[in-house]
Amino acid sequence: MHELEPKQIDDSEQGQEQEQVKHIVPLRRYRSIFDGKRVVELGSGTGYVGLMIAACFKPSHVYLTDLQTHVHGLQRNVQRNAEALRTGVQVHVSELAWGSSEQETGLLESIAATNDDVDNLEAGQVDVILGTDVAYLRELYDPLLHTMNRLATARTLILLGLNRADTRMTFFRQLEQDGFEYYKISDLQLPKEYWGQDFGLFEIRRSHA
Repeated sequence: MHELEPKQIDDSEQGQEQEQVKHIVPLRRYRSIFDGKRVVELGSGTGYVGLMIAACFKPSHVYLTDLQTHVHGLQRNVQRNAEALRTGVQVHVSELAWGSSEQETGLLESIAATNDDVDNLEAGQVDVILGTDVAYLRELYDPLLHTMNRLATARTLILLGLNRADTRMTFFRQLEQDGFEYYKISDLQLPKEYWGQDFGLFEIRRSHA
């Protein structure tokens, strides 16, 4: 497993994201889920989580997305960490404001353009969506769910790391109303120091009902 040097991440938010990524990287069972897949990270910030995925696993494409104010910093961090990424993994940076139909469409078109298998349309869709601490404000729920609905297909896996202290049950009710099902991954699959803490890692998929 390759290590991504934290010193290469250039942003004051680095410390917080280092803590968040610890909840994802130890989950070795997700190797088969990431390898060869198209991964989109929502609200990337510095890009630490997405870059760790690109360094520790072998997805085909990783899309780091955030508001326009973060795009330059994301591009800089991708360049600084290029040597740490697994061979063959392509990392992209895209502006994405949750709830923006125009930007969601642009991202989906960019992802579809990387599909070399013209006979398999599913190969140009989003396989995995990542997000950490993305539902800490009530006003974020609607735009976040709008984007999740646009990007997720029936086979997309969504992994959200949420702080249970500031993520209300309203968010989970809206998930269900929008046709998603979710469950919390057991603390036993996280580092021991995080057992019983407020942080929770949730698997979310479209409901089959």
